[in-house]
Amino acid sequence: MSQLKGTYKEIFHIAAPLVIGNMAWAMIGITDQAFMGHYGSVEEAAIGPVSIFYSILFMIGFGYSRGIQLLIAKALGAKNNERVGLLFDNTLFVMLGSSIVLSIFIYLFKDFFLHLLISDEAIIKACNDFLKYRILGIPASFVSCLFIAFYSGIGRTKLLSASVIIMSLVNILLNYLLVFGNHGFPRLGIEGSGIASTIAEWISLLILVLGLVLRKYIPAYHLLKSKINFVEIWKMTLTSTPLMLQALIANAGWFVFFTFVEKMGQTELALSNILRQIILWIGIPIWALGSVTNTVIGNLDGQKANDSIKSAIKKINHYTSSITFFQCLILIVFYQQILNIFTIDAAVKSIAFIPIVIVSIALCIMSFSNTYFNALVSVSGTRYALYIETLSMLLYMCYVFFLFNLDAINISLAWTTEWIYWSVILLSSLWKLKQSKII
Repeated sequence: MSQLKGTYKEIFHIAAPLVIGNMAWAMIGITDQAFMGHYGSVEEAAIGPVSIFYSILFMIGFGYSRGIQLLIAKALGAKNNERVGLLFDNTLFVMLGSSIVLSIFIYLFKDFFLHLLISDEAIIKACNDFLKYRILGIPASFVSCLFIAFYSGIGRTKLLSASVIIMSLVNILLNYLLVFGNHGFPRLGIEGSGIASTIAEWISLLILVLGLVLRKYIPAYHLLKSKINFVEIWKMTLTSTPLMLQALIANAGWFVFFTFVEKMGQTELALSNILRQIILWIGIPIWALGSVTNTVIGNLDGQKANDSIKSAIKKINHYTSSITFFQCLILIVFYQQILNIFTIDAAVKSIAFIPIVIVSIALCIMSFSNTYFNALVSVSGTRYALYIETLSMLLYMCYVFFLFNLDAINISLAWTTEWIYWSVILLSSLWKLKQSKII
């Protein structure tokens, strides 16, 4: 699939495995949240902030790999398979080196960062118990990001879904065995959840590596043949850094938001942790189709097929908005049953309905924002991602500080922050796309 046309059929064939795979990926966080929700109130409150903390680390690698995905898609659009190998090999060097350094740094300073942002000592201890095992998965996460970029960039996404489905199943099984100590295994609580997720990630990476061999992608795309090329790494980094910073800024905003929510009480924090998992779940097709946008629009841009770009953006938007609206409708109608998956706390359930409606509206805005944002990045350069993300986060943070200084703040009002964030991204992306005469 070296050159694409941007048809509905192509979009579906690339997106469907990514959606399935991302569903399974999201199950990692949902599984951890659900098991902790049935284990203890402290652990239930802790798993949200610590998952965000780990997500910030993961997004360093994922943000870098998104830039590589764009470069791979453009190289294939230009029918340059040798460049794909050069990009892959040098990204592998970057991912391995940076993940090892980052793992050591976080192991040494995780307690300092947690005390900086969380006040409850019991929650901090639970976060530490989870992180001390979870950070062992950082190298697997980073290298997996490279494989996500590669398989997505070449438009072959079925193996991604298979590997992540297996990762999800392994994580569920190991959580069941290690959290509660079932079938003779030790009862490890939140530590067991960290161990389970880490082992699952390494197994997923092994499957992705085997895929290169079994599908003969190594000779086809000239993989694992290049020596380290610092000039190429510098060029890749210039492309990827804005996307990496954009991802870090976005997740840092989440972390700040949750530090404010934590001060509202354990019930509000527990509900917010659940809402975040719901956003991640419903956001799966949105982000998957965002990745498809990068692949399809990047490929068309590499072909210089400018006339097809506008049509492809509309088609992707049709998929994204309709799927998101349907999921949000199900969420609102069956919210009580969905909450039962995550928690047995009646206090959490009693305040959940209005925040769920607010989050559903935010997700509908997000469905349009993500497509236009990724289309802009694919044709106009990654630095615009950083500009838009910075503007969005500045306005988001101003709104967060304004709200949490109100005497009448409640959890429903707090979650309207998502409206501000995604609306700014949508309007900024539309403005730049229209200015560039892309739409």
